[in-house]
Amino acid sequence: MGETIEKHITHEQILNMEKQDRVHFANSLGGFKSLGLIGTQNNKMQTNLAIIDSVLHLGSNPPLFGMVFRPGAVARHTLENILETG
Repeated sequence: MGETIEKHITHEQILNMEKQDRVHFANSLGGFKSLGLIGTQNNKMQTNLAIIDSVLHLGSNPPLFGMVFRPGAVARHTLENILETG
């Protein structure tokens, strides 16, 4: 079988990483993330299709899924449409 590789990274090493390297490192800690394709429309019937990487399976009876949206200055059309139309 394959060889196990162990690597230890200290808190100091993380703090000393370049910003983009630290972001990439932190984003990789959760492992593989599948993508969800979420389609919505607003009250004016304008459609939006978004690729979401934060879809969570919450339950199967009834089928429940959750999504995580980060706050920010950019428009969040998918979230806005869901809140607008229910």
